[in-house]
Amino acid sequence: MAATASRRTPLRRDIREIGEGAAADLEGLSRFSEAMRDKLAQKRTEGRGGWNHAPYNVQRERGERCEFHGCSVRSLKQMLRNHMKKGDMVDIANFAMMIWNRENPTGPRKPE
Repeated sequence: MAATASRRTPLRRDIREIGEGAAADLEGLSRFSEAMRDKLAQKRTEGRGGWNHAPYNVQRERGERCEFHGCSVRSLKQMLRNHMKKGDMVDIANFAMMIWNRENPTGPRKPE
């Protein structure tokens, strides 16, 4: 994870010094989404994934056993509740992102 952070902007201004309005909003979103991306990448290297589809079984090459892949929205919501107790805002945001995308698979609805 340190290598990922080092190739990005090494030193940033204190968010409290940016002021109000769109500049602070955009910088805050940029920093937070970067932290979310880094955490997701870390968890992928640990073998986590499958949040974007419903559970299904995958048969291994030799056919001797099946593995469970995917995740239900209900399970994601339970994991979100568990992580809220831990207080890691990046994990909470990532679970919220996963749930939102599963519940809105084509993206946000445009007003008519």
